[in-house]
Amino acid sequence: MIRKLFTVAAVMTFVFAISTNAHALLISDAGVVGAADGLAGDNPGNDADDIAQAILNLTGSLATGSCAVPPRTCWTGTVDYSDTIVTVPNGKTDVPNDGSDPIAIPGGYKYAIVKYDGQQAGWVLFDLTVYGYNLPANSNTIWGAAGTDQYRISSFTVFNPVPDGGSSAALLGAALLGLNVLRRKLNG
Repeated sequence: MIRKLFTVAAVMTFVFAISTNAHALLISDAGVVGAADGLAGDNPGNDADDIAQAILNLTGSLATGSCAVPPRTCWTGTVDYSDTIVTVPNGKTDVPNDGSDPIAIPGGYKYAIVKYDGQQAGWVLFDLTVYGYNLPANSNTIWGAAGTDQYRISSFTVFNPVPDGGSSAALLGAALLGLNVLRRKLNG
């Protein structure tokens, strides 16, 4: 039984490892909500939610326009999100420049806005429920040349917690059932 579990776990890990999103990033990729140019003085800890909401407000018309305060150039795809950003405590995470690609984002959130290379590049807002939780470490070709490692991710901020759909309750129920079976076996 244990051998089967290890085999299943190994296969799942392999499938997960080869199904990553490590490719050139395009504004037309499914799950890319939009992007905004970075400006001098941008602060990922303070500006992320405002920029994410400004990008969401512009969605729906494959638009290029001015968004956020101070004004900056933004691009969006054709999907109209009509959503409101819900901040979460400690939602911002700095990413070490250790060569990892893709960058794994924690599950349980609908959106992540990613800051690429300080003030040099900009911000990309992802719908994690569509794009997935492995994001490209480099922003090419939105900023930077294709096939380069220009403008690497420096931080990300997650928004809008997503309910787990009952899987936690199911796991708790299974654990309690297992404890009950174990208790009966030990007592009987």
